[in-house]
This record gives sequence, structure tokens and C-alpha cells, in this order.
Amino acid sequence: MKGKIFLAVAVAIAAYLVYSAFFANSFSRGVAEMRELEQKNNAQESFLVPVTLQEIVAYKKGLNSLKKKYAGNSPLNSLFDIKLSLAQVEENLLDIGDEFSRSGKTNPDCSASSGFLNAKQLAKDTLSKAESALAKRNAFLKNFPAEAGQVQEIKQVQFEGAIFAVKNGVRQIQKILDTYC
Repeated sequence: MKGKIFLAVAVAIAAYLVYSAFFANSFSRGVAEMRELEQKNNAQESFLVPVTLQEIVAYKKGLNSLKKKYAGNSPLNSLFDIKLSLAQVEENLLDIGDEFSRSGKTNPDCSASSGFLNAKQLAKDTLSKAESALAKRNAFLKNFPAEAGQVQEIKQVQFEGAIFAVKNGVRQIQKILDTYC
């Protein structure tokens, strides 16, 4: 009887170790693939995500592919969600600039489909996405502390500073837009 219990415990421990090693390796592989994607799309660590619209679109597509590939890996999917949120924030910032630049400043059009109102909606959405990115990041740090050590740009305090800077910048943009419509 003791032999069967010992064998069952040994098998359970071995299964846990194999499972843990697989997911640890899986996380590292996923991060390595994400790094390749970032390098391919010029997402330098200091920017967190790509900075041109074409690169952002390709980057988001690549992240979504990685999410599908690593669907069972919660830490990786959480990381990919953070990166996707950041990419959406950057994309919105570029779109706000486009909408504003196409809008007539001397005779503002404030109709429902005007560039000013589109930019205002994008600014509101950007604030929401930035807040979401920060919340996802904080949950990642709390829920996956070991994995967070492998992605320093998410763990560093500069992440919060970047999000706060984006939010402050968007609030300033909103004030400017409010002067027109």
C-alpha cells in the first residue's frame, strides 16, 4: 500500500515538473518570438511598440498570431494583451494626428463625422486603452511575477511613466480640440 502511494506521489511530482518545465520553456520561446517580431517591426525597447502605422498594423497581426499559437499559456497571452493595448494606443495617437491635420482650423466643421469629432472620440478611446494597458500590466506583474522578470520593459517603472505621459498628452490634445468644437 505504501509503495503504491509513494509511486502515485512520485508520478504526480514528475508530471508537475515536466508540465512546469514545458510552460517555462514555452514562455521563453514565446518571448523570443515576440522579440523577433518587435525587431522586425522596429519596436525598440524604449518605445515599447512600433511607431509607424504600417509597422503597428504588422506588429498587431503578428501578436495576434502568437496569441493563437500560445493560446494555452496564460502568462504569454497576458503579455501579448499588454503589447496589443500599447500598439492600439500608439495607433490611436497617429490617427488623432491625421484627423486633426485634415480638419480646417479657420472654419471648423463640428458635424458628426468631422475630423475634430473623430479626433475627440479617438482621444477618449486612447485614454481608455492607456488605462487598460496599465491595468493589464499591473495584473501581469501580480499574477506572473516570475515571468515578468523576463520582460523588463513591462516591469520597469518607466512603463507607468510612459502611460502617464501619454494620458497627460492626450488630455492636452483634448483641451486643444475643445477650443474648436
